[in-house]
Amino acid sequence: ANALNPDNPAYVIYTSGSTGNPKGVVVRHSSLSNHMLWMQHDHPLDKHDIVLNRTATSFDASVWEIWLPLIRGVTLCVPPSTLVQDSQKLWSYAAQHDVTTAQFVPSLLQGAIRVITENAARSLRFLFSGGESLSYGLARQIHSVLHAEVINLYGPTECTIQICSYSFIESEVRTQSVPIGRPIWNTCVYVLDGGLEPVPVGVVGELYVAGAGLARGYLKRPGLTAERFVADPFGPSGS
Repeated sequence: ANALNPDNPAYVIYTSGSTGNPKGVVVRHSSLSNHMLWMQHDHPLDKHDIVLNRTATSFDASVWEIWLPLIRGVTLCVPPSTLVQDSQKLWSYAAQHDVTTAQFVPSLLQGAIRVITENAARSLRFLFSGGESLSYGLARQIHSVLHAEVINLYGPTECTIQICSYSFIESEVRTQSVPIGRPIWNTCVYVLDGGLEPVPVGVVGELYVAGAGLARGYLKRPGLTAERFVADPFGPSGS
């Protein structure tokens, strides 16, 4: 058998199918490694941390919940399946087990705000949020109760988990929603027009991603890959 190399697939994750049939997105070993190293650098965990593993493996947000603890010897707390869909009971469970790192979509945080207030997990250091727009009001409310760093994550399925992050504790911006922030390591994001030219500040464009944060393409869909994963006009040949 041939030896693995960094460009080989690490996993395949399927899109939701909201714009057609679900598509298998192929993610490289090198992209996964890049993401884990960036996350550990920006939000370092150690053997004293406990990560709540609540995301189903059919969603790419589950990838870091599993792999980040593995590379750092961190405890992984896997709640009973009966609790996963009940945000209030799940939050109480996290507080009971001294969870330090957790990930929730904003709607689940909103639904559990009373329980979060009553059962504030004083052990919590990092609260990651993604998958939906995070409102400024909710982020401020959560941060004031937990005194934890609230991190807004953004990334479509065609990327490696997330491509951008924003730490709320650094925020002085009073916007309606928390920004998506800056790209992760070795990743670029551009706002371009229909001709793949950068748009001026304040002009609406489309978000493009390049670099290690981008997936390799769609599984067994070369035509669609060529259509969606276009050549980067700002990067080296072949990117």
